[in-house]
Amino acid sequence: MNPLPIVRVVIGLIHRDKQPFFIAKRPPRVVMPGFWEFPGGKIEAGESQLQALTREFQEEVGIDITNASYLTSFSHVLPDRELELHLWHIHAYTGSACGNEGQEVRWVEFDQLPFFDFIPSNTHLLNFIYQRFTPQQESLRPLGRSVLDLEEVCKSNKSAPCETSAFRPRYGAPTALKGGVSNQLRNLDD
Repeated sequence: MNPLPIVRVVIGLIHRDKQPFFIAKRPPRVVMPGFWEFPGGKIEAGESQLQALTREFQEEVGIDITNASYLTSFSHVLPDRELELHLWHIHAYTGSACGNEGQEVRWVEFDQLPFFDFIPSNTHLLNFIYQRFTPQQESLRPLGRSVLDLEEVCKSNKSAPCETSAFRPRYGAPTALKGGVSNQLRNLDD
């Protein structure tokens, strides 16, 4: 049996204290159209993660990143390939974030994230955010509990019915990349 090809992907999380999260809807011309995601893209040959993040956000979101830090990495297995997902926290940028390629974009409050149908590979990232985010402080924080009950998060939001299926892996179980977890707490503060 041949091993699955590995596709390296960088993803950017735009969020600052007391501000919503930036998400984008996948356009009709790409794989898995109509799903929401945190913007990013493939890391090209010879590019570092930060170079790819900068390029992707210039192309897709129309901003120039001026300050970003690595958060964590995950692996997501699809039937035909394995994705290496590298999440970065974008602290500062110039320009105005928009759907530079015609895609729908939104700024979404933390408690509204469960109501969007995210691409399955973002499941790991959403779980990571829910483990790190405290609505009271409205900022990312170091891990304080091992698992956050998403049903509990949904119940706390009375404005819409709870639908957590978007957080369940559809194509494979999340697995942490070797060495990725040890880097989770690096460079998180501005």
